[in-house]
Amino acid sequence: MSRQISIPVESTKEISDGHHTFGELYAHRHALFMALLVSHPEVSWWSRRHSDGGMYKNSIVAGMGLTGKQISYHFPDVYLRLLEDRNIKEFDRAPKYDGHSAESTIDRLNSWSLRLGVFGGDADPSVRKSAERAAVAHLKHFGRKDTMLVFDVFGISKLPECTDPLTLKCLTAALESAVAEVGS
Repeated sequence: MSRQISIPVESTKEISDGHHTFGELYAHRHALFMALLVSHPEVSWWSRRHSDGGMYKNSIVAGMGLTGKQISYHFPDVYLRLLEDRNIKEFDRAPKYDGHSAESTIDRLNSWSLRLGVFGGDADPSVRKSAERAAVAHLKHFGRKDTMLVFDVFGISKLPECTDPLTLKCLTAALESAVAEVGS
């Protein structure tokens, strides 16, 4: 069971885990997502307004359509200069928000990256094996809700005989079976 602790602070940007502040982590996220947008303009977009016409003060929204599902982030409007002169689609109003959460955004990015071969694909079999181990580790850490992501990414359509197909043991067997098929 998780507990929330509230501590009044002047700015959340200065809260730190001992390595990075929230402000630094947001700057990292902004830079990384901008790099993704610019490097994949065919699936990227940005807008000064939400689909309903509103927008947060001094902000823009940018996103990507990844295999039919969107991810998006708000940015300070100072990032406009990085988007305006690029071949990235500008919408008068952003596409209607599909309800993606922080968790589903991570799942969508991981799935898309794996489909692109970023974590294996047609790469060296040892790289693919590492990606599969990472998927199992991700499942161990985050639980059953990622099951469909793991199956989808590795093209697993048939599970071995298991009493509970969502157990880690069964998933590991399914991944090992997929690896054997890829290797043969």
